[in-house]
Amino acid sequence: IFMAVAYECIYEDEYKSGREFITDQKISAIYSPHLEKKMCSEILKKRPESHSIFIPEDTNSSSTFVQYVPFKGNNPVHGTSLLVIEASFSLYRPDFRDYITIGKILAKVTECGPFKYCLEIHGSYVPSIYQEVNCSMNPVFKYNEKSFSWNYSEDSRIYSFKIVPYDQEMYSGLKVLLSKAIFESASQYSFSRHKKNHQEFIVNAIAPNITTPLSSSKLKYKDQNNNSVSISSLSYKSVHVKKSDSGVCLAYDNKIEVSESPHDKVLFDEGSLGNIISVSQSSSLLLLTRGNNIGIYSQGFGQKISLSQLIQDVRALDHKSPIFPTHAMLFDQDSSYLMFDVNAKNNTVYKMDLKRGQVVEEWKASTEDPLIGICPSSSSGNYNNLNTIVGITSNSIFRIDPRQKGINKISDCDYKKYSSKPEFSAVASSQSKYVAVGSQKGVIRLFDELNTVATITLPPIGDPIIGLDVTPDGQYVPSSCYVTNSA
Repeated sequence: IFMAVAYECIYEDEYKSGREFITDQKISAIYSPHLEKKMCSEILKKRPESHSIFIPEDTNSSSTFVQYVPFKGNNPVHGTSLLVIEASFSLYRPDFRDYITIGKILAKVTECGPFKYCLEIHGSYVPSIYQEVNCSMNPVFKYNEKSFSWNYSEDSRIYSFKIVPYDQEMYSGLKVLLSKAIFESASQYSFSRHKKNHQEFIVNAIAPNITTPLSSSKLKYKDQNNNSVSISSLSYKSVHVKKSDSGVCLAYDNKIEVSESPHDKVLFDEGSLGNIISVSQSSSLLLLTRGNNIGIYSQGFGQKISLSQLIQDVRALDHKSPIFPTHAMLFDQDSSYLMFDVNAKNNTVYKMDLKRGQVVEEWKASTEDPLIGICPSSSSGNYNNLNTIVGITSNSIFRIDPRQKGINKISDCDYKKYSSKPEFSAVASSQSKYVAVGSQKGVIRLFDELNTVATITLPPIGDPIIGLDVTPDGQYVPSSCYVTNSA
């Protein structure tokens, strides 16, 4: 159904005509058979049949007109009532491709247990709904509409609902309470134990008071020295991605072509483990690492991406020990590739000369805990030919300087170890000197010096951070989280 609707949209754009005039011949003209080629992810394989929230009226027809399947509601959940408000209720109808207003309902939030909350919907025109409040419901607050929308699952079908409280006070109460419920269900930590400014940050992160995703509005925050610091308000968006054996998928459109060669089979072999993509900021260079093979792709004339070099069976300096990188990045004006394997637990960063296709240096980070992340000393380090990088373990942050004499390349003057077990998990740097570090606890710390505590500590939203970056202007820190609370 998704692909049929997608091709309808392509048809309307191509022929400047309504979809009711679609014929099989015209669909075939815009259909791309190469999309069926297996290039990467297992997610492209055919899955067992699943139900949709709508069904075709005529399975023999090429039309995608659909008939909506109503939801039935579910059984009551008992708990302590915290909030009851009146609101307008709408549901998304795929046959109309829009939200349809049903009428007035009562929305109720109840506490069902420790860190467990339930949203109830009751009305004359809709079946009663009882749903646990957590990140997996994909909660979305829209400040300009004063609305709250979410997903509801029933009989393997997914529905989208939206409620609009009748006044600002009701909306504000619902926003704060649902933000608290979402935070506590994800973090298993009491919202009330946070300081007031932390609570405001959490609510604003889950339900931002902004009309656009990136606003220039400022938020006052206290750093470690209790000094007032202005930072940009953050918006929070939860996107759920199911795990598969491949995290890489090449996208196709009518402008970009990916050429195939016999060497591609080495990279996309089903037996290969792990995927890392490194993209150059200054050129069309793209590196794909699978197992201990590295493919170097480049984009030439006509937007065509082709494999320009394949480095197979990557090994250490001794030419004996194979390297299976779990982390890698371009370095030194894209002439080198830094890699390390967190599973090897040898805390060694390997520097590969891309022209030679061989490891030429090994940098040892002598710490008690395994090395789990590296990044340039600044995100512009590739261009300034900076020779140092930043590394983290679960409880320390430090600079690795390969120019140091001896085996250990950690700079003693740029090293900070925490005794509070922060559980660091990801690191990134800005174009200036700032370094952002995420943690398994969901905390983000911003450092301007590596030998002291963080300048700014942002409280957790609830989910462990598995990756983060810093925008070029240093104003925003996008992060990706592993959602532990799944439906």
